Amino acid sequence: MSSINGALDAAKSALLTHQMAISTTGHNISNVNTEGYSRQRLLIEPRLGQEYMGNRLGAGVIPLEVSRYRNEFYDYEYRREASAEGEWGVNADQMSMVEAIFGDPSDSALSTAFNDFWNAWSDLANYPEDLAMRQVLVERADTLCQSFHGVAGDLQQMRFDLNEEVELDTSEINRLAGEIQILNQKIFTAEVGGVEAPDLRDTRDRLLDELAGFADITWEESASGTFRVYLSGRALVDGQHRLSLENYRDVSDETVISGVRWTDSDYDLQLESGSLAAKLTMRDEVIPSYQEDLNDLANALVTQVNALHSDGYNLNGTTGLNFFSGGMLTAETITLDRLIENNPDLVAASEDGGEGNADIANAISELRDTPSGILGGASIEEAYSRIYSRLGSETSTASTTYESQQDFVQEMENRRQSVMGVNLDEEMTLLLQQQQAFQAASRMVTVIDELIQTVIGLGM
Repeated sequence: MSSINGALDAAKSALLTHQMAISTTGHNISNVNTEGYSRQRLLIEPRLGQEYMGNRLGAGVIPLEVSRYRNEFYDYEYRREASAEGEWGVNADQMSMVEAIFGDPSDSALSTAFNDFWNAWSDLANYPEDLAMRQVLVERADTLCQSFHGVAGDLQQMRFDLNEEVELDTSEINRLAGEIQILNQKIFTAEVGGVEAPDLRDTRDRLLDELAGFADITWEESASGTFRVYLSGRALVDGQHRLSLENYRDVSDETVISGVRWTDSDYDLQLESGSLAAKLTMRDEVIPSYQEDLNDLANALVTQVNALHSDGYNLNGTTGLNFFSGGMLTAETITLDRLIENNPDLVAASEDGGEGNADIANAISELRDTPSGILGGASIEEAYSRIYSRLGSETSTASTTYESQQDFVQEMENRRQSVMGVNLDEEMTLLLQQQQAFQAASRMVTVIDELIQTVIGLGM
């Protein structure tokens, strides 16, 4: 009877084991569309039996653990590329917005307002005694000022918007770190007996994928199964403990911009890639550089036009008047002199006060191509062309690099999915095999039960 009982025990172990295998496969099928899910397999091994009549009989099968399919190298490469994708995605988006703000080529672009302004001076030079030409000039000059204001205001608003996004990203990084910390605790508790918790690990890996998009991170797994996640050289998460980031106001910046630092120190966060790094660079370096170039352009325009205009004579025979308000030398504040704005007849065109003289109007119209010390020896036309050329180059580079980076990320995701992804055809085939094994074990139980009944009958 002992051998029959052993066979029954083996059949029982097979039933339970294949039932677990079917459950695991069903779990895979159920999660075929779950983001970040790694397919699982029940690892099994033969169960050693006892010696019987000089032979060691098998005792069936035992389940070892449910293991997930994952490739750490692919995870590392994916997150590294995802961090770069986050960075270039921000760059491409923000540079396209800067390009749209400048508006070239369009009727509302700053370059169009410049051309209309210079052409108005040329037209005045052809008809220096015409009041109507002066009225058109004043209108076009006012349009140029408004164009400067619009570009400057939109650039500054971009900085404000990016500042809000920096603060949101800081909160999001803290949230993700907190969730990873909690998962570390759950995984540690669940795996105390040495059995892996694959679903909890999948959730933690998905959070790491998300975190990598914000910043360049590194990580390592401890012997207890918990992760240490490093950010900017410090352990953002260390097992069941974590640090936090905070925003603080930079009082040295007149726009009141938020910095990012560790809550336990005064050190600013230093990042190399990721969307947060790109937003900080765009907000604190790239956009301010365009603002500075725009201010230099406005400064050169006001300074050069006023220098000539103040030496000229208007229709009233007076001189010494500025065309633009003399103290307004930035793109945000440039404006016409109030007297000129309200009295177009005060626009100076003559150099000597003589009727029909248009030397001042001609000289001002030629300023578009006149070198300026404020602009490093470039003319106003050349300086603006350089701004727009740089803008086009940086926008194109950001867009092209972002597209390439998306391809890299997709390639790494494809590689990851080749290991961790659920293939329904494969799972259905496996499920059929497991079903057959379960049915065979069930049949085996029936046969052994019949044998036992036979043996009992013989004993009677």
